[in-house]
Amino acid sequence: MTTMNRTADTGSLEELYRLHRRTLMWYLRTRVHVDPHTAEDILQETFLRAWRTPEVLSAPPEACRAWLVTVARNLLIDSLRRRSRRPQETSDAMLTDIPMGWCVADRSVTRMALHQAMSQLTPYQREIIGQIFIMERTHPETAAELGIPLGTVKSRAHSALVALRRHLAAAESPVADEELLVAA
Repeated sequence: MTTMNRTADTGSLEELYRLHRRTLMWYLRTRVHVDPHTAEDILQETFLRAWRTPEVLSAPPEACRAWLVTVARNLLIDSLRRRSRRPQETSDAMLTDIPMGWCVADRSVTRMALHQAMSQLTPYQREIIGQIFIMERTHPETAAELGIPLGTVKSRAHSALVALRRHLAAAESPVADEELLVAA
């Protein structure tokens, strides 16, 4: 393109923009409640594509509205598809809700709280907790190892976990239920 053609095209584009900008912006904003920044980006891209398409700029400006709306609609659909494929953006305020990894101090505090709570259990309860959670045995394996009925293993395991949670809650320990296994 020569400089003369580009200047003429720019004048045509300015006329096209002046005539159709408001209509296209209204169209974009009323579709799926697009935010103003996205609507403005799509509007700019629509007119950039019109500038790159010489046959659009050579047509009378009033006749170009349908082409511009079609381009804007397609760009909007592409934008919505891209947005649905990528993860939702978060703000800094939401970062406090994301759990942090374990640090050495947290692990030490958790172990101390868990050790203190475990010391308050009966010997039978400690034995069941050790078999199931530390030795990672199933209830039937624990029953066979200890030589006691399966129902006894289940009831002792249940009462041991209830007691453990009660002791941890009474001590206002930072140990959560799912952390019991990690710290053990």
